[in-house]
Amino acid sequence: MGFKDFISERWQIIKINTVETFMLQLSSIFENWIVLITSFFFVIINILFINVLFTNVSTIATYTKDQMILFSLIGNLSFFINIAWSADNMASLIYGVNKGDLDLILSKPLPSLFYVTFRKIDIFLFVKGFVPGAIAYIVIIKWFSLNITFESCLAAIVIFIAGQIALNFFQFLCVIPVFFRGSAEQLMSLSWAFEYNLGRMIPLEGLDKFFRILFITLIPVMISTGLTTSVLLNKSDLLLSILFSIVVSIVFILIKILLWKFALKNYTSASS
Repeated sequence: MGFKDFISERWQIIKINTVETFMLQLSSIFENWIVLITSFFFVIINILFINVLFTNVSTIATYTKDQMILFSLIGNLSFFINIAWSADNMASLIYGVNKGDLDLILSKPLPSLFYVTFRKIDIFLFVKGFVPGAIAYIVIIKWFSLNITFESCLAAIVIFIAGQIALNFFQFLCVIPVFFRGSAEQLMSLSWAFEYNLGRMIPLEGLDKFFRILFITLIPVMISTGLTTSVLLNKSDLLLSILFSIVVSIVFILIKILLWKFALKNYTSASS
């Protein structure tokens, strides 16, 4: 298979799965309104909470109130993008291993790891969950007070994408035990606890050096939030952060491929 066919096959998988998921979501009118309303009010409550925090202080972990609101915006973006393409697919993988659904996927002439990673791409969930709250964030933030440049924006985009890849790997790592133990729900919940309580709540500068390294490497839940925000605000070295994020994401992709091959060997022997 040539490179063009390689890309074309994966693009078709993404396109088909995105359209199917979008059509399915359109049929859930009541659920759509609930997600839209609850996510919007969550953002409002979060903005109020940040305002309370900054009542008697001017900075927290070197972040001003507007910088902290921006960090919360990026955290919300990371959360809903991850939900839209990664987290639900990892949960589906647990179900597929336990219920035999994975057998059907493996029987098809498909790149199986790519397929289970992008089996469901819920753009509609992202739009209804993120966009209303994002409007509130954008209106509230005093953008002129932020040290954001064109270069830092480009760097932040690259790091954010690398961070999503790293976060997907971490969730995949928590799911892998299902091939050996038949269960991984608790570990998947643990990955969410890390992502929510660290990735979205604490700026990178709020941690000491050891924990900064830990949560952008071994437990990479802060690349797409803390590191992205830090770079966007020119608080971290742009070039070094980009190189680090790209290297980490590439290493995680390679490890993920090796783990998948190893897991499938165990899955085949367990099914026979």
